[in-house]
This record gives sequence, C-alpha cells and structure tokens, in this order.
Amino acid sequence: MDPLVVANSKHHMDSNADEDSDVVSSLGHTSAKASKASHRRVWSVGVGGAVELNKLKKEQEVKILHSELEKQSRALEESQEETQLAARIGQSLLLQKQQLDYEMEDKVSALTQRCGDATSQVQELDAKYKAATVQCRQLDQLRVQHELQIEDLTDKHVATTSALKTLKDELVHARTKTIEASAQNTHLMTEVEELKKRVVDLKQVNGKLNADLGKVNLHLGEKYIQFYHNLYQARTRTWFVW
Repeated sequence: MDPLVVANSKHHMDSNADEDSDVVSSLGHTSAKASKASHRRVWSVGVGGAVELNKLKKEQEVKILHSELEKQSRALEESQEETQLAARIGQSLLLQKQQLDYEMEDKVSALTQRCGDATSQVQELDAKYKAATVQCRQLDQLRVQHELQIEDLTDKHVATTSALKTLKDELVHARTKTIEASAQNTHLMTEVEELKKRVVDLKQVNGKLNADLGKVNLHLGEKYIQFYHNLYQARTRTWFVW
C-alpha cells in the first residue's frame, strides 16, 4: 500500500477522533448550561405562566434538533472523507496493479525473446550436428577404401617379393651353370692336346655353348630389367599411397 495514503488515512482517523471528543465535550457543556437555564426558567414559569414554559420547551427542542443536525453533518463529512480515502487507496492499488502488469508484460516479452533465441541456436546446432554426421560417414567410407587399397598393395608387395626371390634363385642357378660350363671349358682346354681328334667337335660344341650362354645372359638381362622395373613400380605405388 502507498505510504502517503496510509499516512492520510491515519491523519483523518485522528482528526475524526478529536472531533468526536470535541462534540461530546460540547454536548456535555450544552446539557449543563441547558439544565441551569431550565431551572431558572422553570422558576420563572412558576411565576410567569404556561407561555414561558412552552417557549422554553420549543427552544430546548430546537437546540436538540440543531445538535442532531450537527452530528449528522459531521457523520456525513466523515463518511465523505472515508469515501475519498477509500477512493485514493483504490486508485493507488490500481496504479500498482497497472505497474505490475507492465512489468509482467516486459518480463514475458523478454522471456519469449530468449526462448526464440534459444530455439534458433538449437536448430543451428542440430544442422551442424547433421552436417558433421554426414562428413563422418564420408570419412569412414574413405577409410575403408584406403584400407582395401593398402591390403591390395600389401598382397601385391608379397607377390612381388616372392617373384623376386624366385628370380634370384634362378639367377643363382644360372650362374652355377655358367661356372660349371666355364670349368668344363677350362678342363677341355687342358686336354686339347690329347683330344686333337675331337678339337673340331669341341670347337663346335664350344661355339654352341657360347651361343647358349649369350642367350642365357640376354634372357637373364631381360629378366633383371623386368624384375627391377616391377620392383620400382611396386615401391612407387607404395610410397604414393603412404
């Protein structure tokens, strides 16, 4: 409640109480004076007659009526003051209610705005989450593809290593044959004097062996070139993947 209204109400109540005390005191004095006057005039009536007594009664009635009118007038004024006080209190309460309504509207508007902002943020985060999920799926697919490629290259590397070992074994075997052929040729050369009769045949055999050796060397050279070419390609692919 408005402090100003409460103070006014208390002031009016104190004023009304003071006025009531004044009225009671005034009525007491009036009654005492009227009583004394009545005694004097009753004595006069006893001396002067019924006319004076009647006049005194009329005056007494007029005073009583006048007193009652004053009481009613004061009561009416007090009622009007109380009505005005109640009106001011009601106006103050109405203003307070309007102020509270305005504050509530502002708070509701602010909360509505915050709710809308939060909804927009949630929608934005949801869109980002969906986009990130799609990217994760794509990256997972790429990972699987790379793993398959690595596995395939690993198998090819194993196969190439096995082929290289086979070629090395063949090369060792060919070198062994070459060494054996060379030793045999040396042995034949030491016995050339003893085998003059077979020299022509041995020369033909030796020429044939040399021709075969050239073919073998040519074949081995081609094999070497092909092997190192395959090895270089396999290593190049492996480095490119990594």
